[in-house]
Amino acid sequence: MAETAVIVIDGNSRSMYDTKILGMTVFERIKKTLERVGIKRVYTIEDKKEYLLDLDGKISNPIMLLVSPVIITEKRLEVENDSNIIFTSNGKPIGAYIIKKDFFEILRSSSDIKTAIKKYMDEKGGKNS
Repeated sequence: MAETAVIVIDGNSRSMYDTKILGMTVFERIKKTLERVGIKRVYTIEDKKEYLLDLDGKISNPIMLLVSPVIITEKRLEVENDSNIIFTSNGKPIGAYIIKKDFFEILRSSSDIKTAIKKYMDEKGGKNS
């Protein structure tokens, strides 16, 4: 399991992360859930591939990459295969992935983070969520 998570925030979803629900922001709730499953470091970056590439040398392998603001209503994570992790919320998969060091090579040659994730999942045989 990954010890590091990277939350990718685009301009359209920033306010969602700052929304308070029962006294905690969505970001705080995500971070607490990640800590419960053993994530030790959480980075938050804007949705620009350069920001993720800057973390390449600073993070351990593998990492968890979250690309959707979500409210997690179940307290467990399900790992479907070696390169795809799924948060379940009401029994449905949402956008969180486990990626390994080889992802950064794909990211370098892709136009953006989400395109790189799709290419990576296609290569690794993981489901796209």
